[in-house]
Amino acid sequence: MKTTFLIIAGIFLTAATFAQDAASVGYLEAFYDSSTGMISYRKYGDITKDGIMLIDLKTTALDKYAVKTDPGSIEMSMIEKEKEGLDKLRVRILAQRERMIQPMPPMQEMH
Repeated sequence: MKTTFLIIAGIFLTAATFAQDAASVGYLEAFYDSSTGMISYRKYGDITKDGIMLIDLKTTALDKYAVKTDPGSIEMSMIEKEKEGLDKLRVRILAQRERMIQPMPPMQEMH
């Protein structure tokens, strides 16, 4: 009886810990704002400051929006345009990171 109680208590504490972690993980929700004609995002929780991870969050939000709402042709073209912009931004960030990790040439002495 005592071991059953300990197992149940352990399961409860584990579930509560994972529930707290899940609630603190931030995510984005994409939506089409018809008044502005643009794709916008709602932020829930703390969002990462890393550019690549933020691009991944936005891409995931766009995919979920497209599946959930079955957007029309105007909305779908805006989603595709937004994804293209995110892809270009990803390439720029990766190129910048690549330049930053390359060794700098030695300084030349001035005579």
